[in-house]
Amino acid sequence: ANILSAEPDYINKISVTPNEPNFVNNNQWGLNGTYGIQAPQAWNITTGLATVRVGVLDTGIDGQHEDLINRINDNLHRDYVDTPLFSNVRVVDRNDLVDPHGHGTHVAGIIGAEGNNNLGISGVCWNVRLISLRVCDANGFSTDARVKRAVDFATSNNIPILNFSSGGYSDSTTQRTAIENYPGLFICAA
Repeated sequence: ANILSAEPDYINKISVTPNEPNFVNNNQWGLNGTYGIQAPQAWNITTGLATVRVGVLDTGIDGQHEDLINRINDNLHRDYVDTPLFSNVRVVDRNDLVDPHGHGTHVAGIIGAEGNNNLGISGVCWNVRLISLRVCDANGFSTDARVKRAVDFATSNNIPILNFSSGGYSDSTTQRTAIENYPGLFICAA
């Protein structure tokens, strides 16, 4: 008779907010705010899993970058740029990863820079494993054949997510067919 209300006893949690200088100073506006993806709300649920592999089809990844070094997959890296079309693709050791342009490292950082390490930026997913699938040369140019080979490699090696931040001026049957046959999530520039 003296009960004022009854409700579940909800569990509360402190919000996950990274300590990276660029996040704290609002220099990563794409992760939060009016036009952002609301990453802090997602980070309250998960900051990713180290078992999730993301292939980055780009100019490479700097394997020694301080915000990426702990996010680099130990194997599976391929270089399609320095490989003739009808020869074996160059396998790249994680210690020999390069990015002569810088774009691939930038993209890899957005995807998976280590979070809450008080360095640089926070990636969208702090705990993924990044795989460099270098299809773009030092000037940022790729070919349809390189992209096809990289997507086919990802398909046969169960890499569930691919990012390709590039574009062209014509429809490519070669690329389209490879992407249509890829069973994972393919993210591209628009």
